[in-house]
Amino acid sequence: MALAALLVLPVCAHAQGGATPLQQLEELERALEQGRLRQQELARTAARLAQELGTVRAQLVTAADAVQQQETRIATSTARLETLRGEEAAREQAWTHDQANLGQVLASLARLSRQPPATMVAGKDAALDLVRSSLLLAAVVPSLEERARDAVGAITKLRALREEITGEQASLADARVKLETERQRLTRLLAQKAAEQARNLTAVTAERDRLAKLGNEAQDLRELLGKLDAEPGLDDGPPDGTRPFAEARGRLPLPARGKVIRSWGEVDPLGFPARGLTVEIVEDAQIVAPYDGRIVFADTFRSYGQLLIISHGGGYHTLIAGLHRIDGQVGQWLLAGEPVGQASHGENGKSTLYVELRRNGEPINPLPWLAAR
Repeated sequence: MALAALLVLPVCAHAQGGATPLQQLEELERALEQGRLRQQELARTAARLAQELGTVRAQLVTAADAVQQQETRIATSTARLETLRGEEAAREQAWTHDQANLGQVLASLARLSRQPPATMVAGKDAALDLVRSSLLLAAVVPSLEERARDAVGAITKLRALREEITGEQASLADARVKLETERQRLTRLLAQKAAEQARNLTAVTAERDRLAKLGNEAQDLRELLGKLDAEPGLDDGPPDGTRPFAEARGRLPLPARGKVIRSWGEVDPLGFPARGLTVEIVEDAQIVAPYDGRIVFADTFRSYGQLLIISHGGGYHTLIAGLHRIDGQVGQWLLAGEPVGQASHGENGKSTLYVELRRNGEPINPLPWLAAR
């Protein structure tokens, strides 16, 4: 009976216009094999894209460092020019004063030289006047010679100073040209990186909206960090081979090249102790990640304005505020030195950046973590 059923089954299936079970099995196996091949091809494509993105990110680190070097060069050159121009003004003022004094002496000697000797001899008390004139000339001429030598030396130094100013101005102009070139290169690399990540735009936008909602709901920054730590998907852990953040103590760079103008613990104008560092930087300066980590927040937050939070693992977070633009997305893993944004526009060619280092939500003194500068 069972044998009869088996014999009837293929005939019925064939009669109904369908494939036999054996044919169906063969088609299924072919589909599975095609799927496996497709998966292998997708895996190779993903590996190639990851390698290309890794190359782009390495180039970004190099380009950002080149931009920061030119920004440092411009800041140094600008300060040097201010010093030189102050010295030039002081020398010009001193030279003008010396010219006035020397001019008075020379005018007196000129009037004396225009009085004919014969008149001096024939006039009343001529002999006494002649002796006095001789004594005056004997006293004044050596002083005039010395002052003339000083004047020549002052003119030479002023000329050298002006040449140095001209050279410094040329150096500054060259630095500005190179900075613009490096910024354009960095812009191209950032565009390339953005293109590589474009396929994740929808998910990133949704994640950003969700985190923006968290930011609006949070009562303070500590609560925000607590919520971020509790968010699923943002604590996937660092990639293999990532060094613990604790090893960065004493070797951590600032996110931008600049000068610390308000340090940890210093009282601000409102009378509150600083919980981070305020760094004076050049306008539109390039900002980079100080250490490997994952972006967990990239949006506006209360008085911080544009706020970037990078989680380094182990409960450590770096907070960076004062940004005009953020070049990163929530969930993105960053390499140390990778560009993450640009500073806000400042005044007189300078801006400020605010940096906090937190552990388990509490601010800690970042100074022991910074590399010697």
